[in-house]
Amino acid sequence: MGDIYDPSQYKKLTKKSEIKTKPRSRPLLKAKKAYIEALEDFEQPLNVFKIKYEKLFQFESTKHWCFDFHLIEQRILVEILGGR
Repeated sequence: MGDIYDPSQYKKLTKKSEIKTKPRSRPLLKAKKAYIEALEDFEQPLNVFKIKYEKLFQFESTKHWCFDFHLIEQRILVEILGGR
């Protein structure tokens, strides 16, 4: 085995598949009609009862996830559909 990395020899020596250098990335999920309707159905009573809220609330700027609603006075976070 020389100083240069040989991809054909890697599998023979380690019995593992070759290391992938390109990271896996999945496209973002598109909002389905049922999800959009659920957001609207949840938002309507909040407006009727004049409950203060934020849409798409991000808890910390360092996190890559966010909640669908933040009920400000009640300090409640609401997620309609997880893993969006």
